[in-house]
Amino acid sequence: MPLNRDFIGRSFPPSEPYEVSRVKIRDFAQAIGDPNPIYRDAEAAKAAGHPDVIAPPTFPIVVSLGSPA
Repeated sequence: MPLNRDFIGRSFPPSEPYEVSRVKIRDFAQAIGDPNPIYRDAEAAKAAGHPDVIAPPTFPIVVSLGSPA
């Protein structure tokens, strides 16, 4: 699919910051049915090499849809 050149140079105002919490990450993981403990348990995430729980790769959809998660 070719690039629509009508969009070149457009700019948009910044959106409000979106605070991501452990609770939002856990709730999202539960909603999508992903049982991976690194999305819910800080110790499991640390054992996997992360500093804290991490969000599933599809979590940004929450921000783009403006959902309160």
